[in-house]
Amino acid sequence: MAKARQPNIVERKGATVGHLGYCLVIPEGRETGPDKFGVAPLGTSANIEGWGPHFAPREISSTNPDHLAMIAGESAALRERVDVVVVAFHWGILWAPRLISDYQAETAHHAIDARALLRIDAFRFSFYLHRTSEL
Repeated sequence: MAKARQPNIVERKGATVGHLGYCLVIPEGRETGPDKFGVAPLGTSANIEGWGPHFAPREISSTNPDHLAMIAGESAALRERVDVVVVAFHWGILWAPRLISDYQAETAHHAIDARALLRIDAFRFSFYLHRTSEL
């Protein structure tokens, strides 16, 4: 698991950029293990709240608090080593890419609070770039 969580660092023209990637939408069995190559997952929990036939259901979700602390710690540690931190998330609600889950907002704020300068959101072949502070 530790190897899957190592940042990628690139230096170009005197500037260093560090990249951290996290996956919150992962097919079962694709996570990394002691003797298995795979993706380092982040844990979330989700519930669907329904109010009856005339109301759309609401998805209520959150990221595992230990994983939020890990994102903040890894982002802050990387920021000490590089000029720019890029954090990428592969996440979203399957079959509803335009909806933003509670866990997405919560996790994004943790990355921003840990001084990430650029956030990349990816889901179902869609990519969104967000500059989180001045470069």
